[in-house]
Amino acid sequence: MMQVIDENSLKSYLFGLTIDCPFKDSSGSCVFYKVRKLTIEEKFDWVESLPYEEAKWLYFEHLTCFYEKEQQLK
Repeated sequence: MMQVIDENSLKSYLFGLTIDCPFKDSSGSCVFYKVRKLTIEEKFDWVESLPYEEAKWLYFEHLTCFYEKEQQLK
């Protein structure tokens, strides 16, 4: 399978998503909802422990959600 983004960049991006949603949506349907309640260190450890395939899945889940929210604004 093609690598969409290198693993380090992907994990950096995901770490940002553990801090906050670009749309400031804190709904329980977000795949990062529970992770956002962790401490910074726990978030970092969680992201670092993700296998690449799972990290990629989370990234695509985020992109899908982002696109849906963007469409709602139009």
